[in-house]
Amino acid sequence: LGDGLVNQLYGRLDHYIGDSDALMFRYNLSHTRSLEPFGDDSDVPGFGNFTLDRGQNLAASNTHVFTPFTILETRFGFNRLRREVLHQNAGNDIGGNLGIPGLSTDSRFTGFPAINVAGFSNLADDVALPIVREDNTYHVVANMMHVDQRHAYKWGFEYRKVTIDGIQGLF
Repeated sequence: LGDGLVNQLYGRLDHYIGDSDALMFRYNLSHTRSLEPFGDDSDVPGFGNFTLDRGQNLAASNTHVFTPFTILETRFGFNRLRREVLHQNAGNDIGGNLGIPGLSTDSRFTGFPAINVAGFSNLADDVALPIVREDNTYHVVANMMHVDQRHAYKWGFEYRKVTIDGIQGLF
């Protein structure tokens, strides 16, 4: 991609509560913005794509020691990925201003309509844009471990919920 801006933030905290509990908290953030000056549908400047990628991760855990032989570990996690790819002329109703009928008037899908002349570069915004997508994952885990004189036992559960939401051009 062309020139872009990348910001990242990472943090972690570990805290011990007495001899029986250990807590951990972690947060990660990555935020990238960039401009690809030439889009997929045209090699002419002015028809590029703006891209935003933003990822976040949050985690927390607690390890509780009941006895030296019995331990409970619980964890929570959350992940989010947001991706936006917009054409450079997004929100500019150029087709409407030129009086071309039948084009979308939704500001997310407006831009420069495709002009194709055989043997020449296309003048067009990418017809597969915009892409706006947000994925979220929630994760909960609990495990109990116990050791006796002859055996080691471990049991627990895991719950995961994934949500995906978004739009894509594809006209």
